[in-house]
Amino acid sequence: MLRFLGLAAGVALGVGLFLGGKWYVYVTATANPHDAEGTQLNGAMPEPLNRWGCGQLHARFPDALAPEGCKAADGASWRG
Repeated sequence: MLRFLGLAAGVALGVGLFLGGKWYVYVTATANPHDAEGTQLNGAMPEPLNRWGCGQLHARFPDALAPEGCKAADGASWRG
């Protein structure tokens, strides 16, 4: 049983690191702020990480419309 729990924990950690890495690359190095996979990952992040990610994207793409997960109430501009 402990072996199974250790394996499950290892798989969960691996998946978390993989998705966290993909999110980090999206917010810091993407060429397209509207990448569907990246916007989904950023939208699923806890609020502090989402806000940081949106700040990174906004700094890199100041003239672009805000992607999903970073939009203000008007649906187009960046959240403050």
